[in-house]
Amino acid sequence: MSPEYANKYKELSGKVLSKDTKFIKITKTFDPATNNYKVTIAEESENQAMIEVENAKNSVSATGNYDYQQNSWIKLETWLSSLGGGGEYLYKTSFTWLTQPLENIGEYIATGYGTNTSVISGSEYLQVTYNRQDVILQGYTWTWGPTYLNTDYYWTANIKSNTGYGFSFQICDDPTSRFSNVRGTMAFRVRPNISGAIILDA
Repeated sequence: MSPEYANKYKELSGKVLSKDTKFIKITKTFDPATNNYKVTIAEESENQAMIEVENAKNSVSATGNYDYQQNSWIKLETWLSSLGGGGEYLYKTSFTWLTQPLENIGEYIATGYGTNTSVISGSEYLQVTYNRQDVILQGYTWTWGPTYLNTDYYWTANIKSNTGYGFSFQICDDPTSRFSNVRGTMAFRVRPNISGAIILDA
C-alpha cells in the first residue's frame, strides 16, 4: 500500500447503502477495411458469462497461449456507502478480469453518480493489481520468468463530468510480458447538492 493511499483512505468507514454487480464481455475483431481492431462491449448474465469464461479457459489450456484470444470478461461490483454523519458518500467500483485481458487495447474504468451530487475534489483514485511474467534468456533459450505481483496507483481521473468519473490505463502494452489475475478498485467521495436520494449508477 502506498503512503498516499494510506493517508487518504485508511480512516474511511461507513455503511453500505446499495450494491450493483455486472458481467461485461469485451470482444476484439480485426477490421480489414480500417486495418485496425474493433472493440465491442456488452453486458451478459452471470450464468452466460461463467459458461463462456470456462470455455475460454479450457481453450487456452489446450493451446497453451493467449495469442488468438478475441474475448475477455470482467466482473464489476459497485457500492455506494454513507460515510458517517459528515454528509459524505463513497462510490467504489471493484473490477476483476475473469480471463486474460485483451492485448493492444486500452483499459477504462468509470463510475457514474447522481446528478444531485458533487465529487469532492482530489478524492478519486484507482488501484490496479496484477501478476506479471517477463521474458528472460536462459542459456540460448527465451522463456517466461517467475511471476511477481505488481500494483499501480492513479490519483487523477482522466474523465471528469457532472455525471461520472473515469480512468484510462494500459496493462498489456509490452510484448515481452504477460499478465494475469488483473483486478482493481476505483473510488471517489461525493456530497449531495440538495437533500434527496443518491442513486447508484454503475
